[in-house]
Amino acid sequence: FIHMLGGAGMKRMLERRGVQFWLNRFFISRVRGVIVEGGMQATTFSTVIAPERIHIRHYFVKDFLFFTEREIRDKFSHGGHLNVLFLSNLYDGKGHNELVDGYLSLAPELRARFKVTFVGGFESERLREQFLRKIDGEAGLSYLGPFIAGSEKRALFGRSQVFCLPTYYPYE
Repeated sequence: FIHMLGGAGMKRMLERRGVQFWLNRFFISRVRGVIVEGGMQATTFSTVIAPERIHIRHYFVKDFLFFTEREIRDKFSHGGHLNVLFLSNLYDGKGHNELVDGYLSLAPELRARFKVTFVGGFESERLREQFLRKIDGEAGLSYLGPFIAGSEKRALFGRSQVFCLPTYYPYE
């Protein structure tokens, strides 16, 4: 079995003729199954593997990460600052630097109304250090690390009112 994330890049590889096309077609057609995140990916792989061997598992969201209506109402009723969450790899094109720049361009009285939290890995240590220097000293900006899971992840989702991913990363 293989588990495929994303989709547009693989779609391109399976549509174009050439070495990548033939290698992917050869190997994918021989696996017992492909696990995908949604119907569009299933359609992409249906040209290479029988539909009954394609298994859709919608984003692998675990039940404990879902919130009740009351919990959702509560997180929006506090009336304080707005908590914005950026949860993705912090690669060029994902929009994390643009989000920081947008925040820093706000007047101080507007900045005080937002807290932006970043979680995700960087392509290099140099880029991580550069990002940390950029947000250093800004009370409304924080970086929690490359990964978050379990009850810590649920708590973060529970405090966040907005998920922001202003991506222009290829294939998203």
